[in-house]
Amino acid sequence: MKKRGLIRWGILGGIMLLSVWAYTQSIPKGISLEPSLYFGKIVKHTSKFTTPINGYTTGGELNIGIQTYGKRDWHEAQKLPVFGLAFSYLNFGDKEIFGTGVGLMPNLNLRFLKRKRFYGDFRFGVGLAWLNRPFNYASNPTNNAIGSNLNTIVGFRFGTNWIINEHWTTLAAVSLTHYSNAASSLPNLGINIPALNLGVRYTPQPLMEADYVRTGRSPEFDKRFHLGIYQGLGIKESQAFAGPKYPVYVSRLSVHRRLKHNNRLYAGFEYEYAMHVLAFTQHIGLFETEKERRKNAQRAMLFIADEVSFGRVSLWLQAGTYMTRSYLQPWFLYTRLGIRYYPFIARKGHPRIHIGLYMKSHKEVAEYVDYGIGITF
Repeated sequence: MKKRGLIRWGILGGIMLLSVWAYTQSIPKGISLEPSLYFGKIVKHTSKFTTPINGYTTGGELNIGIQTYGKRDWHEAQKLPVFGLAFSYLNFGDKEIFGTGVGLMPNLNLRFLKRKRFYGDFRFGVGLAWLNRPFNYASNPTNNAIGSNLNTIVGFRFGTNWIINEHWTTLAAVSLTHYSNAASSLPNLGINIPALNLGVRYTPQPLMEADYVRTGRSPEFDKRFHLGIYQGLGIKESQAFAGPKYPVYVSRLSVHRRLKHNNRLYAGFEYEYAMHVLAFTQHIGLFETEKERRKNAQRAMLFIADEVSFGRVSLWLQAGTYMTRSYLQPWFLYTRLGIRYYPFIARKGHPRIHIGLYMKSHKEVAEYVDYGIGITF
């Protein structure tokens, strides 16, 4: 019976492999499948992180990549990046406290130091994750890092790649993965996991050299200064666990100039009106007048930012400092990491509209996520 069972499982496995092989032959050129294993451990990035860390984080990921090949002007200017969509599953090492996480993360992969069979790459991604063991007063009071099931996932990865043949490439990498709900639900210290990654990349229909469109020239770009405005809305929970959620209104005025066809440098002024601060000062009766309470709910900042474009999508990297010193205002420096999307192709000299999603942080802790719309002239 055992022999017959092994034969049946062998036949079934063979049929599945043949089915997968037949399916992959129909995948368009330049699309790759990249399964990888994940081994790391949660690190305590702040003294407020009091939850004990037991065990190592293990899991896996399947990333589906799409290789650009020069069809658009920016493809060659950005060294032919790979767009990806990663599906991940991680066991955080303590199923009772941290549990497990399932993630879906769009990502961008940039390659460098390419030799005959070797190249390095850098991957950056932002997406959503579902964690099954967040903080709960009754069932999970120890977890003071994650306060909700739904979280953002941010991933950075540096990898080394060895090309076996045109279809197969091996991957060894180091990565840092961050989970956070950006204070939409407290507690929100977040989880940071440095890790090692091992995997392979399989490209059923690889692009040939003749498929690439190479012009060898840099696209022309507008070198004038431009004005930009932005209006956004963030959500932040009050100072207590399971408290009410309040809006944070964000306005931004900036001047920018292109450094390259795919790169813009910004400088400007930013304003916040934090309703959770106003509600808290009203609740505890702090300050003598309502005018003082409203003044302490406002923040004014100066910032610089760099925007790196990949067609209609761009990455936003911002650093700033506060001009005010309002009540409950965090550390004097802050950062924003964001993604912008330009839904319309504007003609030269016409305004450009974008929508964006940004995470504001102080040191290693996120304060809130805002989303909104902007226009540049």
